[in-house]
Amino acid sequence: MAARVALATTRTEVTAQILIDQLNGALQEALDGVRVSIEMGHLREADEALQDLQAYEPVGRALTQPFRVAVAGPPNAGKSSLINRMLGFERAIVSDQPGTTRDLLTFETAYDGWPIVLTDTAGLRESKNALEHAGIELALSYEDSVDLVLLVFDITEPNLPLMDHLRERHPDALVAYNKIDLVESDQNTVFHGEPISALTGFGIEPLWQHLLQALVPSIPPPGAAVPYLPEQAAGIHQARLAIHNKQPDQASQSILDIIG
Repeated sequence: MAARVALATTRTEVTAQILIDQLNGALQEALDGVRVSIEMGHLREADEALQDLQAYEPVGRALTQPFRVAVAGPPNAGKSSLINRMLGFERAIVSDQPGTTRDLLTFETAYDGWPIVLTDTAGLRESKNALEHAGIELALSYEDSVDLVLLVFDITEPNLPLMDHLRERHPDALVAYNKIDLVESDQNTVFHGEPISALTGFGIEPLWQHLLQALVPSIPPPGAAVPYLPEQAAGIHQARLAIHNKQPDQASQSILDIIG
């Protein structure tokens, strides 16, 4: 029943097919197998199976809610232009006036069948303007809650202290260096990141591919068991914890709670 409800809210054919697999019993069968392993005393085997399920938890969350990607960086790095290029049409407002983006502007799209929300955030810099400062604070708060941060820098105006600060704040961020069309070819290897041009479209497809790889490092094969509800993910975590604490009865009960 839960899979049927989730299926009604999914957004793409790819995510729908994964949920159909769960509706057809993929997750149920996997959890039944784990429970049998626990009851037979094969705790290591059960734990490995639960670990495999945990690997698909990020995928499971995206089956009913899109991945959230915050596009962040200094003002005028080309974040809005990049989002327009990634979307394939003009949605975000582009301006050369610093501080133009003061709110969170969200745009939903899909790449290779995976639903993704791109959020244009305020340019990150020191500001005494109260409204711009509020936008920056909102951006920083949002960036801490997303699935991935895409840091965008202007390769023609490298602010190394700010770059280092933002990369330290978001160590797992995907980094893109925009305006590569404005520099000499021998400068392309100065920085470690994705060289792109929001103006010409150079590097956009590889950027999309790396972004998806960061979001979905392991794509489930057809028929794979995927936990798709927070309660299922929590139950799997509790079951593994019980196994590690040598509490097979508690682990089995956690699995039963998931199955319902």
